[in-house]
Amino acid sequence: MYVDSSVVLRVILTAPDALPDWAKIDEYAASVLLRVECYRTIDRIHVSGEITTAETLSRQRELESLLRHVNLIDVTPNVLDLASGSFPSPLKTLDAIHLATAISWRAAEGFPLVFATHDRQLGLAARTSGFEVLGL
Repeated sequence: MYVDSSVVLRVILTAPDALPDWAKIDEYAASVLLRVECYRTIDRIHVSGEITTAETLSRQRELESLLRHVNLIDVTPNVLDLASGSFPSPLKTLDAIHLATAISWRAAEGFPLVFATHDRQLGLAARTSGFEVLGL
């Protein structure tokens, strides 16, 4: 399963609307962007005063533990070429890189891939790109 940062962050931050199937997933893959996006978000909510320093450290430890179980896929020139192209729905830059990473990984692995996201635009683009989508 390909996961984006919206899914991982809801799990790490124990959001009530986290992906219900999270505990059932055996194998995760994501762009290396996942690491940066998640750490930046945890830091941003700490700096804005939404969580304490202790909570921040706890969330960072949880993230590091989770990342040990994620197949982090490099952002290659091929992925960037795909992300620079057109998609069936409008996407922000990082979302395009996530989708291009998933498309590239699916092609390299040669098997169907489920795409998990809570982002509606990214989910729509993933679905129209042939992915089963969870999280919407």
